[in-house]
Order: sequence, then C-alpha cells, then structure tokens
Amino acid sequence: MNNSRLSKNEKPFGLFSLTLDTHNPNGHISQFCERIHYKDGSNPILNSVHCADVLVNNLVEYIKENPGKNETIIAISSDHYAMKNTAWNDLNKGKRRNLFMVIEPASPEKGKTINKRGSMLDVAPTLLSFLDTPIDGLGFGRNLNADVPSLVEKKKSIDAYLNEHQNVVKYLWSYPKLNNGIHYSLEVKDRLLLGDREVSLPAIFKLNDDANVDEIIFDNYGLKKLGDYMEEMDIGQGFIWADRCKLIYAFARSEKIGESDKDKWCISSGTTGASDLSSWELTDNMTISHTDIKSSLSSNDLSEASHMGRVTGISNILKYGVGKLDTLSVSPESNMVGSVVVRSAGFSRGESYVEQNGKRVKLKRGLTLVGLTDTYAPIKLSHVDSCAAQVVDHATLEDTGSFATVMNNYSESFDTFLVIGHDSVVCNGDRNLLNATLSDIEIKKWSRIGYRQPYIGIISSKGKNKELIGEKEEALVLNVESFTEHVESVEKSMLGHIERIAHAGGGYNGKTYTNSIDALNENKSYYSLFEIDFSWTSDNELVCIHDWKHSFERTFGISTESPVSYNEFVQLVSKGSGMGNCTLSSLALWLENNPGKKIVTDVKEKNIDALRLIAERHPDLKSRFIPQIYWPEEYKMVSELGFDSIIWTLYRFGGDIEDILNHLETMDLYALTMPRGKADAGLAELALKKRGVRSYVHTINSKEAYLHYLDRGVSEIYTDWLH
Repeated sequence: MNNSRLSKNEKPFGLFSLTLDTHNPNGHISQFCERIHYKDGSNPILNSVHCADVLVNNLVEYIKENPGKNETIIAISSDHYAMKNTAWNDLNKGKRRNLFMVIEPASPEKGKTINKRGSMLDVAPTLLSFLDTPIDGLGFGRNLNADVPSLVEKKKSIDAYLNEHQNVVKYLWSYPKLNNGIHYSLEVKDRLLLGDREVSLPAIFKLNDDANVDEIIFDNYGLKKLGDYMEEMDIGQGFIWADRCKLIYAFARSEKIGESDKDKWCISSGTTGASDLSSWELTDNMTISHTDIKSSLSSNDLSEASHMGRVTGISNILKYGVGKLDTLSVSPESNMVGSVVVRSAGFSRGESYVEQNGKRVKLKRGLTLVGLTDTYAPIKLSHVDSCAAQVVDHATLEDTGSFATVMNNYSESFDTFLVIGHDSVVCNGDRNLLNATLSDIEIKKWSRIGYRQPYIGIISSKGKNKELIGEKEEALVLNVESFTEHVESVEKSMLGHIERIAHAGGGYNGKTYTNSIDALNENKSYYSLFEIDFSWTSDNELVCIHDWKHSFERTFGISTESPVSYNEFVQLVSKGSGMGNCTLSSLALWLENNPGKKIVTDVKEKNIDALRLIAERHPDLKSRFIPQIYWPEEYKMVSELGFDSIIWTLYRFGGDIEDILNHLETMDLYALTMPRGKADAGLAELALKKRGVRSYVHTINSKEAYLHYLDRGVSEIYTDWLH
C-alpha cells in the first residue's frame, strides 16, 4: 500500500484517494463486496454506500495500526450532496449535509463536534489548522477551528455572495490565453492544449472582445447539458464549443453530420446568432490559430431565429440521436390532431420508444403494437420477442398470434396503430413468429426486415399507412402527426386489455388467502393470472403462505413464533390443513400441467432473493411468472433476472403521486397495482393518461366497487370471488 511506502521515507506526504463507488444513480460496487449487501440487497445505491463504508473503515483501521500513525492525520470528506439516486425518497426525509471528518490517531480526545456553521469552502483552511498551519482563511474559506466567522454565518445567501464576486473567482481561476491557438494531439487523450494548460473535453469557452477565454463551461454529467448552456447564451456572445463531431456538425448545420464519426472531436467557433460559424474536425497534431478564432467571430446579421435553429438541431441530437427530425402527417383532414415522436433502435443504438408531450413509453426487444390517442399516453397493446420467437406479453396475443386481431379488437378506441421494432426483430433467420404476428395486417414491407434493422409501421383507419426500415444497427426517428380525431374522453376499459387476477389463488370453499393448489384448480376455469403469497422457511425455501402468524395459525390450527422448516411445512400440509398449500416445487409442477396460466408473485421478505431462486430453479417457466416489485429500485434487478412482465405494487411504497409518475417513466411495466385510496386519488387515471400504464386495484369483491374503480381509470382488479 502507498501509505506504508510513503511512511518509510520519513518525509511529509499527502495521500489522496477519491471514491466513486457511491456515484449516482446506482453506485459501483467493488469486487471486494460481492457478498456484502445492505439489508435485503434490493437498493443498489445503499449496497454501494454500505460497501464503501466497510472499505473506508478497513483503510482507517489499517492506518491506525501503521507505525507512522502518531504523525498521521486522516480526513474524510464529501464534495457535494448526493445527486438523485435509488435512495432519493428516503434521503430527502431527513436534513441533508456534507461530511467533513478529521481523525487524529495520536490524539487523546475521544472526539468532538465543531458546532460551527460552515461550507465545503472551509475544508481547506480547517484542514491546514490540523497540520500545524493555523490560518484564519484561504480564498473564500475560513478556518472552522479559528475565532472568525465563516461566510455562511456572515452572509444571508452564500450563493448570492459568490455570484456577486464572479470576477474574483474568474481571476483566481486564471483562464488560459489563446495567443498560441488551440492544439490537439492524440498523445493527450480527450484534452485540448492551450499553451502549457490542458482543458478536458467536452467544453465551451466563452470569449471576450479580444477573443480570449472569459469563462470555461464543462459537461458535469448533471441535468444541464452543454447544449442547454448554448441555448441560454446572449446573442452576440463569442464562443468556442469543443464536443463530439455529431453535435458540433448539427449545431453548425454542416452537411457532414451524416458522415461524422461519433468518437471524434470537433470544434465550432463563432458568435451566437450569426448566420455562419467555423468548424473543424480535430486531427492529430492540429493547431487552430488565434487568428482563425478571431476571424470566426462576427457582429453582423445576428438573429435570435438563427441561433434557436442551431439549438433545435442540438436538442434533436441529444434527445433523439438525429439532427433533423422528419415529420409524417397521417391524415390531411383538418379535424385530425395528435403528435408523437417514434424511435426504433437497432442493436446497440439505444432505446426505442414513443414520446408524447415530452413523456416516453419505452419498448422491449422484438415488436410492440401501440395504440395512439391525443387524450392518453401511447398504450402498449401487445408485444412479442420475435427475436427469441417468444410471446412475452398480453394474453390477447397468445390467443390469436396476430396483431391484426388485436387491432380489430380495439378499432373503436384507436384511429392509428404503430408497430415498432427494437434491437432486432429477426434473429437466427427464424421468421415464423414474425410472420404469424404480422401476416394479416395491411402493410407488407415488414417481410423485408433484416437482422438488427429498425422498423416503424403505421396503420391508420383515418389516413395513409406507412412503413420504414432502417439500416442495420442504426436508429429510425420520426415525428408522426395528425393521426386521430380529438375526443374529450375515451372509454377507459377500451384502452387495452389486462387479465383479472385471482387474489391469493382465489377464494376456495368460502375461504380467502389459502394460497393452495386446491384454490388454483377450483379457479383455473375463470382466471389466467393468480397472485400467490410467498414466505421463506427457516431453511430458506419458498412456500405459499401469507405469513407465519395469522395465516399459519388460521391454516394449520397451531401457532408459531418463527418460520418452520420446509419439511415441517410439507408435513403439516399433508396432515391437516384440508388444502394443498403449495411450495415453489409443487407450484412449478402445476404450471407445467396448466398451460396458459401465470403466477403473480407477492414475496413478503427478500423479494430479489426469491425471484433469483425462481429464475435459477425454473428458467423455462420465467415467462409464466409475473413478479411484483415494491420499490422502483428493484425494477432493473428483476429485469436482469430475465422476467419480461413486471408489476409494480404500491402497498409498501411511501412516495406521492408525482413520485410514482416520475418513476413510471423509467420502467416498462405490465401494470401498476395500487390500494383503493390511490385509485380514488386519481392515480390510475393519471398513470394511463400521462404514462400509458394500466392499473389494478386490490382487493375488490363487489360488482359495485369494480364499476366504481373502472370509472376511476382502473383497468382491472385483484379479487377473491368476482369472475
């Protein structure tokens, strides 16, 4: 370790280590923490924080045992508040603050807290005081150990104060001069050389009247991109923008945009609002002179329209991956409305989606059938993974094998349908499922779709049909307009079909919550989807029971303080419950004997572990399980286990409706499940209208309640008895 080596030199040293393990949104877990999880391991950022905590503790303990400990100061500090991550809701429930901790192994004190208000500006002078260099301040920072007030104590708003003193900050930064131009060399990767200074790419240089640097803006991977900064610049501002060529050519409106290599760097220089800009593709040992930069600046014919036209090109690149967005009007009739952006991405070209009013409905590999209205978000009606030759969503499609039949079923709800490919529609030359799915629809170019080619098909009863097939491993992006007649409301039950769910296997012999094979057999004539409660035995096996207290006592007539073993459970079932409570093994056998039936999981503890066990033991049945997740952070992990249809159930989630809608934008769900209160508050209606996600409400056992919640935007119900 470097600390040991440096300590042996008997010279003063500083050893700095940056931990990126806890970087948002999910963190990056060290290989040393493969078996370390926070609680049930379902929240990735908390796993990363826990791992970093363990490793930092190990490092501190190592240093404290090192021979040079008495001359060592250990400082642990954050550099900013955590950005949005998978623990965001919990994080914002408490008071947030940065960490600055100093450990003196030789100090006799057990520790103390400096109850003085400070900021990260104060870290440097305070740390110097621990190193026997007591100073009152350094720059804008103050020594928190000294009897001097910090800026946050003196100033009402430290942000406002720093903004007022930007010129001082800029002076301290000492921006490089451009007298020797800008040099680029492949030996200095992803950097520009300005004299003896290096500047990381990408970056924007705001220029003063002498065509020298007045400010540098870096891409900090936040919500604000460099294109946003360009949009906000005043007309007449001189600038240099160094970024990937595709962005630069789009901004400069260069014809080279289609030829640009996504990995190459380019530079655009000029004045915002000017009709012409200069642009260069950077090559090895290339220098752009100060004279060239000066000559690119212009004060003539500046216009807001010219600048915003360039910004639009950048916006399209950043949002959709293309500089120019082509538009297709489905119908020329004046009463037709609606506008969506459709993106079909071949393999490795990013996401495929339908975007309406800035909100995206994301798509999976294969083909997805989408219905369009101008009132509700795009509705996914059916999906096939035609690459794997497997139907993965929607019982409607399983019964027919044809998108044409699905479109006929919903012809009164939608004037226009989209068929969109993602990743690869065809794999290994197998076109059987593709042919069965699309053979009866009115468009025919789909028969020419090749391996990893994007595809968009538009079928409309009110206008012209259209098909587009893109190049292999590229993306198609299209703005589709005028595709539907405007209506104030649509019968929500017509906006897509999901199956009713039998709660806990459905009612049996006058009882609920039986989770039994008997209940499944009793109800299989009425339902295709069955929710089953899973609990862990004492020896880590999954069995079908709601809980080990009330349900266990109600089922077996005895009480227990803790889970029983798997064998004990099986013996109790065989002896006296009167019903065949299932285990994971017996449930898998039941599924094999009952094609077309699916299980909706409700795991009471360690949900991810349970779903991993199901995936590992019964990989051929993964498509027959619809996992319920309880937290948005679980979605990615469950998807990576290979489950295609996922339900997010909200009975454990504490976020508000806005939180839920924001999270829905990041998930491709089979459905959303909610308690009655959430449906009465309007969530189901909003989820359908704004995100195109259909909803269940639980548990409903009267026709009156069922009709009430249909009117509240709910698509279907969990029920014990209604069929």
